[in-house]
Amino acid sequence: MSRLAGLRRVAIFGVVFGGIMAVVIWSAGGVTSGYEGPRVTPVARPDDTGSVLPMRGGFSVGDGSGVHVTRDGTEVVDGQPLPYRAFEARWARQKPRPGSSSEQRRLHAEQFALLLFHLRPTPTEPRPRAIEGPDTTRIDAREAELSIREGEEFRADLVGDVTVTRHAVDGDLTLRSERLFVDAETRQASTEEHVVVEGRGAHIEGTGLDADLDTPRALLKRDVTGTFLTRPGELAGEGGVPGAAPVPATITCSGSAEVHGVGKSQKRWRVEFRENVTVVQGDRTLRCGRLEIEFRLASGTRDGLEILRSVADGNVLAEGLREDGASTYSIRAVSAETTRDAKGGNDVTFLGGTQAIFEGVLSTSGTGRVEVTCAGPAVFHTDGAASRPDRPVRSHATFRDGVVAKQWNAKTGDLETEIAAPVVSLLGARDAAAGGRLVPEALTATGSDAERVHLKRLALRAQSGNVTWTVHPEQGIERLILTGTPTASFDDTGGMNLTGVARDDQPARLLLTASNEINATYYRPEDLAPEQPLALVSATGGVVVRRIVGERESYRMSAQTTDVRVAQDRRPSSLRAHGDVLVTGRGERPGDRHVTLRGDRLSASRMGDATADPTTSTNVVVVGEPRRPASARLEEARIDGRPARVHELRAVELRYQDGGTQLIARRGARAVINRSADATEGDALSGEISILASEIRATLRESDGSATPRRTDDLLGIAASGGVTLESRRTVVTGADLTYDHVGGRAVVTGRPARALLRATNPVMSDPALSDPGLAPDANVSYDSFVHSDRIEVELAPAREGQRREVKRITCQGGRIIRYLFDDPTPETPRPLPERLRIDAEGPIELKPSGGRASGNVQMRWESLDAGHRWVQDAQLTCERVSLTFDPKATGRLQDRVTYAIAEGSARRNVVLTSSRGLRATSDRVEVRGSWLLLRSRSSNLVHVVENDPEKGRAREFDCTQGDWNYRTREWREFRRFRLY
Repeated sequence: MSRLAGLRRVAIFGVVFGGIMAVVIWSAGGVTSGYEGPRVTPVARPDDTGSVLPMRGGFSVGDGSGVHVTRDGTEVVDGQPLPYRAFEARWARQKPRPGSSSEQRRLHAEQFALLLFHLRPTPTEPRPRAIEGPDTTRIDAREAELSIREGEEFRADLVGDVTVTRHAVDGDLTLRSERLFVDAETRQASTEEHVVVEGRGAHIEGTGLDADLDTPRALLKRDVTGTFLTRPGELAGEGGVPGAAPVPATITCSGSAEVHGVGKSQKRWRVEFRENVTVVQGDRTLRCGRLEIEFRLASGTRDGLEILRSVADGNVLAEGLREDGASTYSIRAVSAETTRDAKGGNDVTFLGGTQAIFEGVLSTSGTGRVEVTCAGPAVFHTDGAASRPDRPVRSHATFRDGVVAKQWNAKTGDLETEIAAPVVSLLGARDAAAGGRLVPEALTATGSDAERVHLKRLALRAQSGNVTWTVHPEQGIERLILTGTPTASFDDTGGMNLTGVARDDQPARLLLTASNEINATYYRPEDLAPEQPLALVSATGGVVVRRIVGERESYRMSAQTTDVRVAQDRRPSSLRAHGDVLVTGRGERPGDRHVTLRGDRLSASRMGDATADPTTSTNVVVVGEPRRPASARLEEARIDGRPARVHELRAVELRYQDGGTQLIARRGARAVINRSADATEGDALSGEISILASEIRATLRESDGSATPRRTDDLLGIAASGGVTLESRRTVVTGADLTYDHVGGRAVVTGRPARALLRATNPVMSDPALSDPGLAPDANVSYDSFVHSDRIEVELAPAREGQRREVKRITCQGGRIIRYLFDDPTPETPRPLPERLRIDAEGPIELKPSGGRASGNVQMRWESLDAGHRWVQDAQLTCERVSLTFDPKATGRLQDRVTYAIAEGSARRNVVLTSSRGLRATSDRVEVRGSWLLLRSRSSNLVHVVENDPEKGRAREFDCTQGDWNYRTREWREFRRFRLY
């Protein structure tokens, strides 16, 4: 082709192409002008023709200004196509780029603005609005490289101050970057530059972005950092503080972060941080593998975000830090979810095995740390804002499934408390002074029928259905309340032995059970004086206390309520019990005694310091009532198969002290020696010997700790005072004071006077109508012998197999013997009146069941009852000594039962016999056989008799060496060497 022909063809192509472009520009409306900036003016709704409106705008492929482009679409609703506005764009100036054509325009635009409409026609809203506002997205940039294909493509590569604003009902969310690629048709945006996403109270930035502007969704690819203005602790895994001023929380991660809207109304937003997430909010931190936050934007510039929900998973660690970097609390779990309730409170739920450690809580001193672990969920709940500003916001944390709570002492590092339970809750408040952190004030542990709560607290070990642990720092006390048939165990290495059947220095522990509750109060150690307790423990409802030595139970106590005082050495120092108290103790060896204490109240105290002196003992006081006295029962167990011997004391007050070697009964005291082995507590008191007094002191053998069984008596002796009465089956001894040697079988009774009484064997003698005016009001003729003296000694015969121990001998130094004498009843005299023999002496007196002796200025009188039931003297013997023998088991007349009586004089003094009928006789010996008195002379001294007979009106005087006189009939017989004057 020639050069000219070529030029001609170019000229023709220019004319034709220019004409075509002129037509295109004319049909497009030409190049518009007057653009006033990025503000988008309202766009009129499409007409109702239902057709899809084509993209239109006044722009060309050449230079221009004030360009406005719109894009419409259709949505089929109920089978009907409805038009809607998809987006519109404006830019101030444009320049074509190479490759631009009428089919695909490539332009460089300045002051670019794009408005995306996200509403689509619906049956209820067939014509959605097409103006800037909620549910629209506004994109602005200084420059844009545009690629436009009509009806198919509208892409913009934005550069310089790029701003993407998502308009929502409750607030706008804005994205900023220096460069952003946007596809208006697909609503996709992306960049590799630094990006900032923010709204009121939220700020997120990172490098690289993939976004769906319609959903909306924005993915920040790397180097992500977020800052959220929220309540303290709300994003740090501890839960927020309602009503607290918002503080910023900074979030970083090594992976990506994704932000997207939730729901059609776009009132909520959700952001997800991935890989090595760290949240820092004041002195709190949260670390996890992934963090998802759902929130509402702040309503004002100073308001915080409303966090609706957040989820952290992947090795979650929530921690509070001091300035020195030390941890104030830490919570570890696999995942954690924070939700908000309708009242403004929130819950933080940790899953996958939780470990929570708190510093300085649940301790009156405010030091130490508490660790709680569980296999199930752990929920931290915070109530809504307090009703009054001066009230704290209540909060609690609940741990479930295999929960173990431990507390350490910060100063010593000792583990002081450990609780294992199915459910444990920490109850407290959000302390404003502590930055809104949870400050627990109480702990509750809840068990089940299959799994009980296990507790260890200092010397306390316990099991129960429930445990409540409260702390009162201002009072310096901590309180543990155990309910649900609790059982508690206390270390008791230094004492609290209630029965003395085991040594106090043996390692032991106290087991305490109750049907109602056990309450333990602990005091702050640094505030205690030396004599003050470390703790007080009380139990109510069917309480049982057991002392365990090794694997053996040394005693058991039951009561309605019990109080235990724990000393600062962490060992019980005192114990009190109330209501139907029963204590039973059993020795370790086969021959050890068994002890039973019963009363309405009991108190026990440990004597001395068990740490310094391992031989400390326990004093026990048991108190009853006059109508229901306290009792102590001692059973001397035998190792040879013989029946056990039982001793019992009853009184209003019983004291068991000196390591169980002294048993003191006061106020209406009564001791019964050698009761029947099968006698029970409810049986009437009866035994071989009974002692009554105001106070009785029983001495018991001390436990020597030997493993060799012994056969000796446990009861060594008794001392009694105040109206003493010693009573056996046939003997009663009364006085002011008594000492009784149980091993030797001897008793000494003193008084002014003391009195011994031998019961009668004749049934007639039990007639209370025959009372003795000369004796105490309670004495009657059911006794056939009396001994009166200031000091009476009683000797007991050893009990034979199957028999009772009886009085063997009664002795005294000076006093009186009264012996009642009876004839057997006859038809004529069914109730014969008794006579009595009364003996007074200044020297030793001895009385046996079959006789007696007296010496030292002895006066022996025969007395009988007159018609007025008064004792009158029939005869009297004055001598130096007298011996009596009689057979209480014999029958028949009186003289058959009374064997004899012998009265003797001395070298300086003869026996003198006088009678009420004027008889006076002297002799050196008088034998009494029944009613006959046999006067004898064993030397050259003669029996001298002076006899006056008032009835016969005569008197006589004679001597003899032997004469028998009947004091009843007043007749003489068998005179020897008789000489009458």
